[in-house]
Amino acid sequence: MRVLVNDILYNFQRLVKRGKFQSVKIIIRDKLLTSRIKSAIATGSWVGGRRGISQNIARINFLDSMSHLGRVVSLLSATQENFEAREIHCTHWGRLCPIETPEGTPIGLRKNLAMLCQITQEDVPEDKLKKTLENLGVKLIK
Repeated sequence: MRVLVNDILYNFQRLVKRGKFQSVKIIIRDKLLTSRIKSAIATGSWVGGRRGISQNIARINFLDSMSHLGRVVSLLSATQENFEAREIHCTHWGRLCPIETPEGTPIGLRKNLAMLCQITQEDVPEDKLKKTLENLGVKLIK
């Protein structure tokens, strides 16, 4: 945003000095913000020196690509000794793979989705979900 504001100020001052102020569309370059975001996503280098926000997908083979797409990265630093964030929890069953994690300092902070895990965006009505859980043998507390 700072680059966009500075660009607007520069263009406005330049046009005022020349006396050629015609419209606001000349002052604001509409592609500036879009091109900066696309560049940050493509290169992985963001404002403020942040790295790792976006990365190129590994296309070595199909399994590597699938593993890359299923990667879940924690925002915690590898130097922090947060053991609770690194360990597997019973709620991860069927969602996160308990085996596939790197060795060394980032162990447990970089997790992967389980092989048969699916992420859906479907809205399921609550009564239908309760009925499905009851059919699976889950006893609901009322």
